[in-house]
Amino acid sequence: MEVNDEVAQLELALKKLKFQYEQFFMGEEKIPPEKLQTDIDAKVRNLSSSAIKNVGARFRFSTFSSKYSAYKQNWARQLRLFEEGKFGRGKIKAKLDAQAAAYSHAGTRLAPEPAEMSGDAGAEEQIINVYKEYLDAKKKCNEDTSGISLDKISDTIRKQTPVLMEKFKAKDVKFKVVIENGKAKLKAVPIT
Repeated sequence: MEVNDEVAQLELALKKLKFQYEQFFMGEEKIPPEKLQTDIDAKVRNLSSSAIKNVGARFRFSTFSSKYSAYKQNWARQLRLFEEGKFGRGKIKAKLDAQAAAYSHAGTRLAPEPAEMSGDAGAEEQIINVYKEYLDAKKKCNEDTSGISLDKISDTIRKQTPVLMEKFKAKDVKFKVVIENGKAKLKAVPIT
């Protein structure tokens, strides 16, 4: 098999692995995807030990290796935190609760109280639902989803909520996914 084909297969496997890790960290999978990661590791070792003569293929593999290494370090850190009890499946809710407490002071509410943020499905579930809808919309629009993660969406919502609440003098801000001009976007809807 040609090196470019092997790297293309590795890139697809990495997308699948990234998705499976996101599912694990969201709590939808019970165990991390170690088997797929072990398979990718073996293929990367095989390609690393072979002499790649084509400069373009060597560059593509080098780029993939760097990206994969960064993902592995991030996943290892998150797994370590998870095992230490510092990263739980309720991480998003804890972040939002802490943010709400930080922005609520002296009777002036700049952010909703944690109970209000939790709504019917809970803050964590709401963010996860927005994340899933956003991924689905991006895929429907044939947009790249490799740079999208649950943490990024959560951070965006967490940072924008108090700013938008103050700007629009709203009690809460809901985020929804819309498609405009063929591109998926997150849209904030202030609730007054």
